[in-house]
Amino acid sequence: DEWGSYIDTASKIPQKAYRDITENNYRLKEHVQYDFSKNMANVIREKGKDLSNKSTHEYAITSNLQDIVSGAYYLRTLDYSKMTAGTQVTMKAFFEDKLYDFTVKYVGKEKIDTKYGKINAIKLQPVMPDNEMFDGGNSIRIWISDDQNKIPLRMEADMFVGKVAVDLKSYSGLKHSISFQK
Repeated sequence: DEWGSYIDTASKIPQKAYRDITENNYRLKEHVQYDFSKNMANVIREKGKDLSNKSTHEYAITSNLQDIVSGAYYLRTLDYSKMTAGTQVTMKAFFEDKLYDFTVKYVGKEKIDTKYGKINAIKLQPVMPDNEMFDGGNSIRIWISDDQNKIPLRMEADMFVGKVAVDLKSYSGLKHSISFQK
């Protein structure tokens, strides 16, 4: 699966987004163009084994929203040093065909082990709505580096089929030095 977002770095909001999903016989290509002057999202979806089911839709949106990918980058711009554990950040989010109030809880700071060594991290927890995919409202945890880079280090999700974990595989080209301790 490939997900992407083109983000205006000054406003920190997405301009367009895409998903390209291939899972067994399931295929989905989705392109979203945000038009904030009209508060509309134009969505083109191609579905099916051969992507022959094509549809185009317009959805009403609000200004200053995020999509899945841009929201992750937006969270990296926040100043967590001014927050206390339990602080919640809510943002408008657009996914598939709906607007959501998406809330992420700042859990606090932890030192975590990575394949590069230990590092100070900021722990975040999206507040998940009830759904069939994830096991409970606190089922996703995200750690980003507690430095100027705020790079994603780890993500864990408790799903109905078990637990999924994603760890930093590699990094390069960081604007600021990063300090792992052995």
